[in-house]
Amino acid sequence: MDDQVKIDGYRIELGEIEAVYNKSESIEKCIALVRNKKLVLYVKSSTSQRVLVNMDSIHDEAKRSLTHYMIPKAVVFVDSFPQTANGKLDKKALP
Repeated sequence: MDDQVKIDGYRIELGEIEAVYNKSESIEKCIALVRNKKLVLYVKSSTSQRVLVNMDSIHDEAKRSLTHYMIPKAVVFVDSFPQTANGKLDKKALP
């Protein structure tokens, strides 16, 4: 199963979005998902203080590589990503 989704008639590769945002030094890791037909980015900050992460500047940088419909509508900061018993990412457990 790949991570291609369709939102508002556009086919979107979630991994492409993650790759662009993961380039930021302020982001340790991020996961892009669709929730309620909206693109959501879950972010684990590389800094201990979320205040230091300026998502506006990160979005502006991402807009240089991604089209407008690939920019997440919401950003959710997490302290860690939930895992299944097998050690894989548990996407269903994300808020």
